Amino acid sequence: MDRDEIMQMARAAGIENWWDKANADQLSYEAALKRFAALVAAAERAACAAICKDESKRLAESANRMDQRGSTDEAGPVRALAWKCNTLKERIEDRGKQ
Repeated sequence: MDRDEIMQMARAAGIENWWDKANADQLSYEAALKRFAALVAAAERAACAAICKDESKRLAESANRMDQRGSTDEAGPVRALAWKCNTLKERIEDRGKQ
């Protein structure tokens, strides 16, 4: 996540330039901070899930190439790693639904 993405999330949560608002009360500021934290966490989960998805695809493709070469003994463990990466992706996505 870069600075611009974080600032965009802060704006979406309603905390950008909060200090400029004369009538800002503590409770609404805390609610905005909680919204901001939730947006940051969701963005991080999405990024992690995308990495797991890409790695799962890469490993599965490698296992398929190994099978095509006749290296099925080597392909099995690689395919198992692809499955684990995909499982991690699903678990990360499920955390966002809780």
